[in-house]
Amino acid sequence: RNLLTTYSPRQDFIDSLAGYMGADRQEIAEILKCFTLNGDNLDVHTSGAATTWAPLVQASAETLILPVYGLEINPFLFLLTDLRYRYEADWFRLANNREARWIAELDLLFAQPGWCTYPRNLRLREGGKEVTEIDFGGNQQASNELAVFQLKWQHPVGMDNRGRRSAGKNLVDDSNRWVETVNSWLERNGVNALMQR
Repeated sequence: RNLLTTYSPRQDFIDSLAGYMGADRQEIAEILKCFTLNGDNLDVHTSGAATTWAPLVQASAETLILPVYGLEINPFLFLLTDLRYRYEADWFRLANNREARWIAELDLLFAQPGWCTYPRNLRLREGGKEVTEIDFGGNQQASNELAVFQLKWQHPVGMDNRGRRSAGKNLVDDSNRWVETVNSWLERNGVNALMQR
């Protein structure tokens, strides 16, 4: 047990970390709140089925417990849960804008001579109804290559194997369904119809 957990006076820990990083002590104290399990966020991290791997635990007003497993296993799941709880409006604003950011990054990657890109959603329609959409497209006319992208993302899944399998299956099934839909549309309408759109 002694190898898995140690403790530190809170202020000593903050001072030493700030000194090591050359950072402001108050900023370090604020950042550490998102890595610390305490009475304020206990329900957030323990109310669900997921395992809580806390990087730091507030034992008292001036003492921190430093469980090694909290930093070794995966501190990011704890951090993401805490950030979502503390900064909910910012979290959802960034989540809602992620597709636009990723499309802008793809556009930069394809900003090479010969590539023509379409950096916005392209809705594929048939018979007046939308069949699917392409999130980003690029065409290399000299080599007659076409790249089409459908952006998918998953929320992190912790130690819940059933949840992980379900998320993975959904991602694979949705991705395969999209590939099949785009291929079927291309077979019926042709690449030229896609290029015109």
